[in-house]
Amino acid sequence: MTAAEMTKNINKIGAVLFRGECSVFVRIVDAKVSYGTLRYEVEPMAGTGRVWIDATSIAIAQEN
Repeated sequence: MTAAEMTKNINKIGAVLFRGECSVFVRIVDAKVSYGTLRYEVEPMAGTGRVWIDATSIAIAQEN
């Protein structure tokens, strides 16, 4: 994976589903590959904190 491919979603908005019941909108603030898996650091649109999640756990909003 190239750096360009890895960082193309930085600053985009996405939704993370928790326990199949609650969806939280987040902004992607960083990206990395860990043990061959693409991960994004995300922060909530409302609230505080940041967390790293697998890229497959986030539904990225489509651009118009």
